[in-house]
Amino acid sequence: SKMSASSGLPTVETLVDIVYGLARPVLKSCCVRDFRSHFKLSPLMTAIVARGTLDVKHLWPAGWNLQHLLMFLNFVKVGGKAWTPIAHRWNVSVPTFKKRLLESIVVLHWTLPKVNFEDRKQNWPYKRPSILLDTFECPIVQPDQKPWTYCSSKYKYSLKYEIASAIGEPKVVWCDGPFKGCAHDVSVSKDSGLASLLREHGEMAATDKLYRGEPTADIFLRPVSGKPRKLTSEQRAYNFQVYSARQTVERVIGRLKQFTFTQDRWNFSHDLHSWCINICVRLVNLECILEPV
Repeated sequence: SKMSASSGLPTVETLVDIVYGLARPVLKSCCVRDFRSHFKLSPLMTAIVARGTLDVKHLWPAGWNLQHLLMFLNFVKVGGKAWTPIAHRWNVSVPTFKKRLLESIVVLHWTLPKVNFEDRKQNWPYKRPSILLDTFECPIVQPDQKPWTYCSSKYKYSLKYEIASAIGEPKVVWCDGPFKGCAHDVSVSKDSGLASLLREHGEMAATDKLYRGEPTADIFLRPVSGKPRKLTSEQRAYNFQVYSARQTVERVIGRLKQFTFTQDRWNFSHDLHSWCINICVRLVNLECILEPV
C-alpha cells in the first residue's frame, strides 16, 4: 500500500519516489550518489525527514511544500555566494527562494528532535568524562564591523561553534554559537555556559590540547602536551585513550562539514548561518541513527 494504514500518510517507500520526482530540476540522474551530491542526505533519509514534516502539515506556512524542503537541503549542501544563481537553480525568484528557505527552517525546527544535553547520560553513566568537546570554524567574507575580531589561525575570517557529543552513542548533545573566529576555545566554553554546567554537575569533558589556560583542569580532560618520544609510556597510553575516545566528536563534526556551506566563505547574514547550523546538527543526529559514524 502507498499509504500507511495507521496514519493515512504516504509510506517512506512512496516518499522516496516523491522526493526523487521533486528533485528532478537539479538532478542529473536518479541514483543515490547523485542525490547525495546535491542534498547530502540519502533519498531514504530525506523521505524520513519529509515524513516528519507531514506529521505537522497543519502548521505548514501557506504555499509551503516538500520541494521547498529539498531547496533548503540543496542550499546547505551545494551552497553559493549569491542569491541569484541559487534561486535560478530552482527556477524561482530570489524573494521567493529566501521566503521558502526561512519557512523550511521553521518547519524543520518544529519537526526534528532537538539537541538535548541530558542525552549525554544514555549508555554512559560516568561523569569524568561525560562528553567529548570540540569547536569547528566556518569561513565567512570580511564583516563590515570590527573584522579583526573574526580572524583566526585557520581562516582569514570565521564563525566558531561549540560542539559536544555523547560518549555512549554518536550524537550531538550540545551546540552553541556562533562565536567570533578569534575567540579561544576555553573562552567559548565559558561564554556558552558549558564550563559552568560541567562544574555544577561535577563532570569533565574530553578535549584536545587547545583547551588550556585559566584554571580548567577540573573540567577539561586533555592530552598531555609534548612530543611522543619525550613522554613516558603511561602518558602515551593516556593520550592514546583520549584521542581514541575523541574520534566520535571528530567524525560527527566531519559529517557537519559535508554540508558545503560550512566550508565555503559565507556571504549572508550570521543569523541565517546559525539557523542552518542548528538544523544541520539535528539532521546529523538523525542520520547517525540510520548510518552510525
